[in-house]
Amino acid sequence: RSVFEIRAYLFAVCVIPDEQSAKARAGGFLRRSLLGVFNPEAITDRYSQRHQAGRALAAGIEETVRVALKKTGLDPRRLHHGQITALLRYYLNPDDHAPVLSSINAHAIEDLPAFDISKEWRYLKIGGTYVRAVTMRRIPDETFPAMIQALTALRHPLWMSVRFSKIPKGKELSRVKIRRNLAEALNLEKNHNLKADVAVQEALELERELIVGDEQIFLGEWVLILGELSPAQLELTTREVKMAFSALSGAEGLSETAANLQLWLSALPGSGTGAGDYRFHRMLTRNLADLLPVFLPYRGRGNPAVLFETREQTVCRYDPFRADLPNYNALVFGASGGGKSFLVQNLCMQLLSTYPDAKLIFIDKGGSYSRFAQIFGGSAIQVSGKRDCAINPLDVEPFEEKKAYLQAVIGEMVREEGR
Repeated sequence: RSVFEIRAYLFAVCVIPDEQSAKARAGGFLRRSLLGVFNPEAITDRYSQRHQAGRALAAGIEETVRVALKKTGLDPRRLHHGQITALLRYYLNPDDHAPVLSSINAHAIEDLPAFDISKEWRYLKIGGTYVRAVTMRRIPDETFPAMIQALTALRHPLWMSVRFSKIPKGKELSRVKIRRNLAEALNLEKNHNLKADVAVQEALELERELIVGDEQIFLGEWVLILGELSPAQLELTTREVKMAFSALSGAEGLSETAANLQLWLSALPGSGTGAGDYRFHRMLTRNLADLLPVFLPYRGRGNPAVLFETREQTVCRYDPFRADLPNYNALVFGASGGGKSFLVQNLCMQLLSTYPDAKLIFIDKGGSYSRFAQIFGGSAIQVSGKRDCAINPLDVEPFEEKKAYLQAVIGEMVREEGR
């Protein structure tokens, strides 16, 4: 337990309604409208087609995710059937001393657990391990890239299960319109109620993003499965995990009690649905992306003209002349003595090594770049009212050329358009 290894498994799950769900919707009987016909062969063919369509959809999602991950520099690998079975067995047997079975029926999940499960009020006991689920009770007020590392950096044995599914945009738009109409009605009834005003504006903004932008609405669930060797240690770990949730911009973690078993089963690797589905939250695509536990430090874009070090001690490249930038302007700001000039000099020094023929021009009030210009063979020209060079022409003593210059400038300023 002193050595930790972080592994990420991604499962594309396509849920197909089966005969049991059809029975439930039909009140216990198979209706012709649900299953089409009562011919067993026709029923088998229909479900076989659904199964093949689901497999094709899952394969398409898998390929899309694999290509996207390879573009980021990761090396995703597909698990074969035996590896998935071993992963399930590892999840179902958190005890380090779980016996190894000589033969496992990979198609019967009942053969995978090696211990009985004892359900207590505040935890589960599986072998010699005490297990508890901690879920995200409240989502963050705002999100930013890689913020989930507050949870992934925890140095405790745990499983983090993140399940998400996309809601059809038309269905969500109808829901948003209903919410907006209710808020507008409440606003009229209460004579400009402040909360109703805010609700109307939020609904309008969300509706605009769904119609105009590329945003989608997802349902997301975050479940952390903790395992410790004693109830006291489990309480300490739970407290630390809940504090990590609080660090996520106002998020809140919930220590589960009665729902531990349902959530533990729903977090089973590859599980598409389960009894723990009531912990889902609605969120936009960009917010969901910030909360996924698959991320890399930003490595920059373009040619590696300038190299910096990130907080994760990785290299990030910066190319201020990348072709797809809208313009080449940049702004560096910070407190006095914060290192602005040092940063710009480092940037320019690396740019000169990449573009030897580049020309740099500094307009500096404090003279911070004089020595830098001299080192690279440049020159520093002092500009002030007491010398022959000045930015403001009124600072230079009058002479004939200056008078003619000022007359031309003033004439350009007062000239009427088109004349």
